[in-house]
Amino acid sequence: MATGTETGVHEIFDLSSDYLDRLAALRPIGATYLGIQGHDHRWDDLSPEGGAIVRAFIVETQARIAALPNPEDRWAKLAVGIMAEHLELERAYYDDGDDALDLNNIASTFQNIRQVFDVMNTSTPAAWENVITRVETIATPLAGYRATLAKGLAAGRTVAVRQVKAVVEQGRIQKGDDSFFRRLPGMMKDAGVTDAALVARLDAAVPKACDGFGAFADWLEREYLPRARQEDGVGRERYLRQTRRYLGMTINPEETYAWGWRELRSIEAQMKEVKENNIVTWVRKKNLYIPSKLDEDLENVKNYYEDYGYYDVSFGERPLHLIS
Repeated sequence: MATGTETGVHEIFDLSSDYLDRLAALRPIGATYLGIQGHDHRWDDLSPEGGAIVRAFIVETQARIAALPNPEDRWAKLAVGIMAEHLELERAYYDDGDDALDLNNIASTFQNIRQVFDVMNTSTPAAWENVITRVETIATPLAGYRATLAKGLAAGRTVAVRQVKAVVEQGRIQKGDDSFFRRLPGMMKDAGVTDAALVARLDAAVPKACDGFGAFADWLEREYLPRARQEDGVGRERYLRQTRRYLGMTINPEETYAWGWRELRSIEAQMKEVKENNIVTWVRKKNLYIPSKLDEDLENVKNYYEDYGYYDVSFGERPLHLIS
């Protein structure tokens, strides 16, 4: 394959492609989410040592970008700028210790370990081989993740009590009868994959995966929760870091919150108006739903819709069902 230098294209594009390939190998969970093939059977090293390896790779890539010739066309300039900012934010994630605070109720590594299975291919025996391998080895990312959180705990840097309690509850769910993992054998059967060896492996792996999540929840409750912060707020500095990392832009939090509250009040006002004027409320107020006068009632309802611009209104079987 020709390099950027040989083709006359700025080398930032080859570098970016190489970076993504190597990052996918270091972060297989992210690779699965991005649809990058070849990593669906593997896990990230979520331990502090694994984080140090990713950070070193980021620093190395920053140095490679710094050594590139200055871009001349706008697309190369844009690519350099995007890569430089991305690497800066990813490096700050480790330098600021945010990796040790990566625990919350909805979008943290804990959820990613479980939810990555939702985006994995499950249509073939080979795909289920990947799924099963990850289920069999799920104790490894959970142990590494726990070690990183323990690093923060030892340094007195913890998340809020409310976040910990939410994750404990989620962990207990994955331990129990309603666990996602306990549904996997049925899902594999529904996919038409009946290979006896795969079935046996999955049957053996599921209880261990459930126990792994239960043990993680137990550790959080026993060791982490008593030392978690009482206050929910993460602080302005960390909030701004993470919003920039997730949004790719710097926001004014006060203006953003004010806008959010305005939008919420507007939505609530619209909901109130809809409630007061929706068809069910109207029918109740008018006392239209009288079984003995059903045909007349339906005609009234049809006329009501047409008054509001709806046409070709028709009713099928059981046309109106009111729930008190």
